[in-house]
Amino acid sequence: NATDIIDMTMWDVWVYEPGVAPVDLGIRTDAIDEAILLADEYIALGGEDRPPNYMDYFDYYPSQMVAFVQHLKTMTPDPVDANLLAFIDMDYNITFAVNPEVRTEWFQVGIRASYDTVLEPAYKWMGDQGRIAFVRPTYRALAESDKCDMARAWFDEYRNFYNSYVFVRVEAIVNECEGLTSSETQAPTGSPPPPADDPSSPAFTRASTSVPLAMATLLISTCWLTGLL
Repeated sequence: NATDIIDMTMWDVWVYEPGVAPVDLGIRTDAIDEAILLADEYIALGGEDRPPNYMDYFDYYPSQMVAFVQHLKTMTPDPVDANLLAFIDMDYNITFAVNPEVRTEWFQVGIRASYDTVLEPAYKWMGDQGRIAFVRPTYRALAESDKCDMARAWFDEYRNFYNSYVFVRVEAIVNECEGLTSSETQAPTGSPPPPADDPSSPAFTRASTSVPLAMATLLISTCWLTGLL
């Protein structure tokens, strides 16, 4: 009956009792575990051979591909090296993956492992799109790999392409990498424009002049329609 069903859900515990949830809501699935296991097999083989089921990767969902690459990224204290990444890339061509999440995760792994094959595609990727979820982790990987000069060069080239939200956050990563503070850097020519409510903003100037003009136009039109002009 209904009471038994409610009791099975532990309704009172969920709703009225303090503390963490009574059930561990794990997000791991068999499909994700399968992808992680495949990554572990590649790591165990050390680039000397590929797992017998390596072709399974081509049937993975995007989330499985991301989990595969993320597992490579989280390997500590012995991270994957460039040779292993080159071997995996030969099998899957992840450097040129179509899925942006997979590509972004792979670029991070490659940059940190000094797998230089990813640098040129990553550089172009930073200028092809400006989504913070893809841009910031890549610059962070450059910074954490002591590639500050490269991060600065990429950022200086693409700074006018990024919106203000992305601009400020990437600039902070690059400045931190170079040991700079905001007070030590001058606003570049390509800095984002001031907000629209800033009197120095062109948008503010246009708005302040266009409103009276619009009102005058409306007044003249009204007078003409009513025969006053």
